[in-house]
Amino acid sequence: MNDAFLSLLGLSRKAGKLVFGFETVKTAMQKGDAEIVFSACDLSPKTAKELVFICENLEVEHIKTSYDMKTLGSAIGKMTGIVAVTDEGFKRSLKQKLLAQEDIK
Repeated sequence: MNDAFLSLLGLSRKAGKLVFGFETVKTAMQKGDAEIVFSACDLSPKTAKELVFICENLEVEHIKTSYDMKTLGSAIGKMTGIVAVTDEGFKRSLKQKLLAQEDIK
């Protein structure tokens, strides 16, 4: 995998610092464990709207990526469109790598 963001995402899963799937991510946010949430560009509008609502209410940073669910899933070994990082160091590194690749404001 040549993509630095996706490689680091896979590493964060292996390190046990990543949760994925809507309900699991929601639970991590409610417990205060989620540092940042990344979502796929092809989430259903309903799921995307609900995710943004929860992130805003729980004050968890959310970034919609340009990756689709298949690509995110391939990076972590499970099909998913929503991932949450539970470690501050991985959060900073992932965000930095993503910002270097995409024009996110």
